[in-house]
Amino acid sequence: MRYITILLILFSTASRGQDAPLKATAFADSAFSKNTFKAEIIDFVFDKEIEAVMLKMQQSIANQKEWFSKFYSENYKEGEGLPYHENFGMTKEEYQKIKSMDKTATKVVVRDSALVAVTRGKSAITFNSNHRLLKFFEFLSYDQKHNQWLLRNDTIPFKQAIATFANTPFGQWNGYSWAIERSNQNENDAINLEKLTAKIVNIQIGTIASTGKLLFRFQYREVDNGNALSNADLGMFLR
Repeated sequence: MRYITILLILFSTASRGQDAPLKATAFADSAFSKNTFKAEIIDFVFDKEIEAVMLKMQQSIANQKEWFSKFYSENYKEGEGLPYHENFGMTKEEYQKIKSMDKTATKVVVRDSALVAVTRGKSAITFNSNHRLLKFFEFLSYDQKHNQWLLRNDTIPFKQAIATFANTPFGQWNGYSWAIERSNQNENDAINLEKLTAKIVNIQIGTIASTGKLLFRFQYREVDNGNALSNADLGMFLR
């Protein structure tokens, strides 16, 4: 999932729907009503040509952090992403191919599966798993009373309802998200990647319309003075 970050930088992704904290609480509570659930860990497989182009861009941005920080601050537009620039390390045609790609360019595959134990306490739902990719569940709990997730010392509040269109790798799906976004740089300031300290945690739960499968996504990104400490983006189907 190393290219998901690039996609988030290039294109804004907006969710439709009104905030529904009470429905979100009921949904999350029902999703973890059993003592265990099977987590099918998924991954995104990109078209080989698209993957090669995205890798070139990833390397180009890494080598030009200062320039990219300024370019992003001056040119990023909500709903449009970034305009083309030759410093992306690709042709304009290749860039347009990435921007115009749809769900057919990305396949969702199940890489592995494991059981996750669920403990329903009076104040929170806690989890446990022995799988190496699911160890984060040991530090994660859901507070039904306040409709928030707890991750170590972080409290992740409810953000919004989600109602996507069909052009996602999962097709159309509906659910809820909880999130925190912290940064030492103000939203209206020019971004300085080399001095950036930030943390983003995003948790999403929803149902895929075409299959009825329960989707769980966990995203955790942390940067300290321009150094990436963590860049986790895990998705799974819950059974």
